[in-house]
Amino acid sequence: MILASVVSFAQTSITCDSVLQTSTCAGGNIIIPFQTTGTFPFGNVFTAELSDNWGNWGNPSVLGTTLFVIGGNGIIFGTLPANANFGFLYRVRITSTNPVDTSGDSPNTVVITQIAQLNQIVSAPGDSACPGDTITLYALNLASSYLWSTGDTTQYITVTTSGVYSVTTTDFLTCESTATDTIVFDPSLCTGIAESESAIGMNLYPNPATHQVVLQINTQLSSDAYCIIRDVSGNEVMRKQLTNTDLSEEISLTEIAPGMYFVSVYSDRGTAVQKLIVE
Repeated sequence: MILASVVSFAQTSITCDSVLQTSTCAGGNIIIPFQTTGTFPFGNVFTAELSDNWGNWGNPSVLGTTLFVIGGNGIIFGTLPANANFGFLYRVRITSTNPVDTSGDSPNTVVITQIAQLNQIVSAPGDSACPGDTITLYALNLASSYLWSTGDTTQYITVTTSGVYSVTTTDFLTCESTATDTIVFDPSLCTGIAESESAIGMNLYPNPATHQVVLQINTQLSSDAYCIIRDVSGNEVMRKQLTNTDLSEEISLTEIAPGMYFVSVYSDRGTAVQKLIVE
């Protein structure tokens, strides 16, 4: 008589418990607890999956994985997809690889109310300048709060030293986005004028302005001095030659759309930059 040896696993099941979101932002963290019965052998992988924003499972996204359960209890620390769409009906489930099994949907839905906009730093007049000059860094995102690597909490900062600068913006639904920019102050960009002689004093008024702004210079300029107005993306919108005799220039803004701009003055005595708001 020949006895057949049959190896079988006890019946298994997976139950997805209520999930916990730390944020309703795409790209935020999510905690998925689950329970199991039966035996899942070594090498099995539990995976937390996310449905589409209508709760359908045609093309699920992976939130996270784990290899372990303790006493039938497991937990997966996951991350919501950064490209997830707005929705209130997302569901989570747990799958296993050995044996192949799938839980039912999570008792509660996942809510994604906001997709953090890609942040960007705009530098004016550019990412490089002569030592002794200044560069203004502007966070393009409109946000409820700003935190720069310098500790500043304003939408823009002025820097005078080379380095990598970053800003984290938090929008009105607590979604965060971080951007960085590398700034270089290079002596090769200098005109040869000593630092003590290179400062230009300038003032813009009124600011904010509507139809025109007055550019006032308190330093004698050379005949080849000029002024450039750039938008927050660094695009030049106006260029004006400055004379060495008239230190107060009226600049018409009738062809400039409302918004934030950077006004730069260049001369052999140095460079100066100021922010201008056009209403």
